[in-house]
Amino acid sequence: MVFKLHFNKWFFAIFLMLVLTIIIVNGMWLFSIPEPVPADLWILYALNLVLYLLLVLRMPLTHYTLTENVLIVINWPFKTIIPYEKIYKIERFEVKWYYFGEFKRDQAGHGVKVHYYAGFWPSTKIFPDGSDLFLSELQSKAAQAEFIIRGK
Repeated sequence: MVFKLHFNKWFFAIFLMLVLTIIIVNGMWLFSIPEPVPADLWILYALNLVLYLLLVLRMPLTHYTLTENVLIVINWPFKTIIPYEKIYKIERFEVKWYYFGEFKRDQAGHGVKVHYYAGFWPSTKIFPDGSDLFLSELQSKAAQAEFIIRGK
C-alpha cells in the first residue's frame, strides 16, 4: 500500500513561486551583464537550478510503501528500507509550525516517528497522507512494536 507525503499545498505553491522568481531574477541579472559572462557564474547558476529543482521535487515525489515484509520510505532523493521485525517503537506526533527548532510548515499535521534497529539513522519521521490508515496498516504488519499514540 502506497501513501503519499502529507504537505501543505498552499505552502508548496508559494514556495514554487518564490523559487521561480529567484531563478528568473538571477537569469535576468546574468543576461544583463554587458561583457561576456564568466564561466563560473554560469556554473553557479546551473548548480542553483539543480538545487532548486531538487527542493521543489522533494515534496511531491516523497512517498511511503508498506509491502509484505518491509516499510519503504522514499524521501526523495533518498530511499530507506525498514524490515518490520527491526521496528521496535512507533509514535505519533503533531507538527504545528515548529518542531524542535526545525521549520516544518510544509509538513504541518500528524506525523509518525518510526524507531528501528538498523540503518545510519535509528529513527525516521514520516508524514503520510491518511496517517490513521497508515498506522493501522503498520500496526498489523509490525505487531511486535510498541505503539505510542498521543491524541488524534
